[in-house]
Amino acid sequence: MKYEKVILDTDICIKIGNYEKVKFLEILIPKIVKKAYMHKYVYENELLTPKNAKVQIDNLIKCGTIEILDEDKL
Repeated sequence: MKYEKVILDTDICIKIGNYEKVKFLEILIPKIVKKAYMHKYVYENELLTPKNAKVQIDNLIKCGTIEILDEDKL
């Protein structure tokens, strides 16, 4: 089963993205959801470490799997 949309929060990204040897965020997110969203504040202010998680989120943004939203888009 694949969800249409999900909202990602900091905790899940940090916990899944913390492992450096395997890019779990890049593997799991596209397999479980068609489109994921993250609030701009979370992306810019809360998802600072681990760097590996931020890099994976950036890669998923580039390929269109994750979209950053602010109040204007909600």
